[in-house]
Amino acid sequence: MVLPNFLVIGAARAGTTALAAFLGRHPEVFIPVKEPNYFSGWLSRKPFDGPQGKNVRPEFRCGTIEQYSRLFEGSRGFKARGEASVSYLPDVDAPALIQQTIPDVRLFAILRQPAERAFAHFHLQRFNRLEPVADFLKALEQERRGLRLNWMPSLRYVESGRYSVQLRRYRALFPTEQLKVFLTDDWRRRPHWVWRQILETLGVDEGFMPDFSERHAVTRVESRAWWVLLHTRPTWPVVPKRLRRVLGAALRSWWLKDASLSPELREELTKSYFRDDILQLQGLLGCDLHDWLS
Repeated sequence: MVLPNFLVIGAARAGTTALAAFLGRHPEVFIPVKEPNYFSGWLSRKPFDGPQGKNVRPEFRCGTIEQYSRLFEGSRGFKARGEASVSYLPDVDAPALIQQTIPDVRLFAILRQPAERAFAHFHLQRFNRLEPVADFLKALEQERRGLRLNWMPSLRYVESGRYSVQLRRYRALFPTEQLKVFLTDDWRRRPHWVWRQILETLGVDEGFMPDFSERHAVTRVESRAWWVLLHTRPTWPVVPKRLRRVLGAALRSWWLKDASLSPELREELTKSYFRDDILQLQGLLGCDLHDWLS
């Protein structure tokens, strides 16, 4: 049975999509697919209520170790083989199952300022038509009042940003050197530094450098016009391919807008929901997170 020797465990909307894409291009790294979610059991073994509850079916993702192992059958000859599932960081059961299954695995986490992360995640779920509430603050209030207790965890935005709680579960089971934690701020400002540390940990060629200017998984604000375009997809083949490409780029720039969190709301959310956890995280990681608090 072939299993991974590294995992990118989260956090969602923190830069994991870009990291997985770049690692997948490295000639010595094998990544079969993003988000198989085996160790969390999301979309396979764990049932949820709420808007996404009906979509939880075993055939969607890897529910068994046999299904999971088959993903890595083509990895022989690669120095590093792994996957990225952001559900592993917030999931309560994932750390223990990982430790039991692949105890020597290398773990990587990227953490984003939690108010920013929650805002970006909310808009992603709205854009994907999975979040039923149009108002971000109302969704957070529902979560605070316990109205989303057994909803899909990806619709519980505050809980997903409590990093100190999540990392302590891993620290209790894995040696410190097996878990590398980075900040989205560093991944954005000095990607070469983060990248070299990851490659060094994996023991692969550190000379391979991707184009870090590429943008991945950009947070977009939902648009009715954009969804009209998507639902007319069956008619696209009648449009010449070159014209389709030009029109698609133009329509994306007109109808898709980046979601932006104001400094005032960021500060308010941080104080209301995340301040205590950020202070705990500072001590846990031994780093200064003053920028996250201000």
